[in-house]
Amino acid sequence: MKIPECFEKKFEKLKKAILESKEIRILAHYDADGVSAAAIMFRTLKNKKIHISFVKDLSKDNIKRFLDERKEFYLFLDMGSSLISLLEGNINGAVLDHHPPEKDSEKIIHINPHLCGIPGSRDACGSTIAYLFSIYMDEANFNLYPLFLSGAIGDKQNIGGYSGLNRLILDMLMEKNITPSGTLRIQGRNLFESLLFATEPFIDGFSGNEENVKKFLESSGLDPEKRFESLDEDKKIRLSSWIAIQLIRRNVEREIIESIVVDSFQLDGMSDYLLSDIIDACSRQDKQGLALAYLSGDVEREQEVYQTFLEHKKNLIREIYSAIRNKKEMKNLQYFYVSEDSMAGAVSGTLMMYYFDRDKVTIGLHEKDGEVRVSGRATRYLVSKGINLGVSMGTCAERVNGFGGGHDIAAGANIPTGKVNEFLECLDGILGEQINDTKITSKI
Repeated sequence: MKIPECFEKKFEKLKKAILESKEIRILAHYDADGVSAAAIMFRTLKNKKIHISFVKDLSKDNIKRFLDERKEFYLFLDMGSSLISLLEGNINGAVLDHHPPEKDSEKIIHINPHLCGIPGSRDACGSTIAYLFSIYMDEANFNLYPLFLSGAIGDKQNIGGYSGLNRLILDMLMEKNITPSGTLRIQGRNLFESLLFATEPFIDGFSGNEENVKKFLESSGLDPEKRFESLDEDKKIRLSSWIAIQLIRRNVEREIIESIVVDSFQLDGMSDYLLSDIIDACSRQDKQGLALAYLSGDVEREQEVYQTFLEHKKNLIREIYSAIRNKKEMKNLQYFYVSEDSMAGAVSGTLMMYYFDRDKVTIGLHEKDGEVRVSGRATRYLVSKGINLGVSMGTCAERVNGFGGGHDIAAGANIPTGKVNEFLECLDGILGEQINDTKITSKI
């Protein structure tokens, strides 16, 4: 596989640095993409002494705590590009990230698709960069592709079809006769679990409703214990069409509806989508270590990670229905509170796609220990209109003595308790300006 020229020199520099280092300190983002990237590097560097931590709090004070360890070589995965000024001069190390960078650096190895003109919100994620580097280290690492897939799906870069560097990797799989097959996006061991715990897509009135799911399967002549893949073609079409109708009733975007049936790679009897959902569930319940062990080959953990997946889905669906009941609206955004901080992003993303007003940004909030964690989600349509959540949330968080940032379509922030209204008013105003600026530009 041909590595993009933009990455090649930095990959070579990183390879040399790693080979010369006896100990590697890995700091990875806590989500599915970060965990998948960490698993790729853990298996790539299996002959090195490695210490991995998963990081949720990206504040400078928290990162300084890790830098004070003074380790020989640091490797930041799916994070770090917004912290270049802090990192350069303080560490010997590298950043492999896909979030918008603060700047480039000559003092540390900084590998980010944005620096090559490649959109990091769609064309490459943290696992993409880690996987490409892993292949660069040793082509035998090709077989780690399930970890790339779990990360890319976890970061929603599969929606609308893979593109950019992600597409490059998929084309490589096809060349090696590793091909996908059609499967239902909702995941579980059987149809009953798949529908009961469905959040992508979220099916209002059926997700989380055991009685309604049972009635539907019985009336449709579908065996609740069967998997989608084992159904005959007629029943596959019948089930897919029913789900599509439920989503059309909610005015879900066509691109999302068309992704009900996806091209999925089967990985030892498990689809790449289910694997990604399991890793995401572990990540959101602070069980990244469990996920890492499973991804690193500990098959005895399979039942434990699946139970974690089911528990996460139950909690997520409960939070979704609570958000629907308690949503509040402003001119350019809609917001709600969640009871668990790990749920804010997941609930925002689900409701943005399947339920809420898609002409407004969706904001999830969680208050804990004197601060409020904020997760924001937009749609590709809103981004095309000028919305950039990374910029708007970062600006407003700074105005209230917090911090934040991220992609144009998804971002986060931490702000002080008592500053929520000020933050939301600021955000609502900037979002309106972003849309209006685009309208003005388009007329000129």
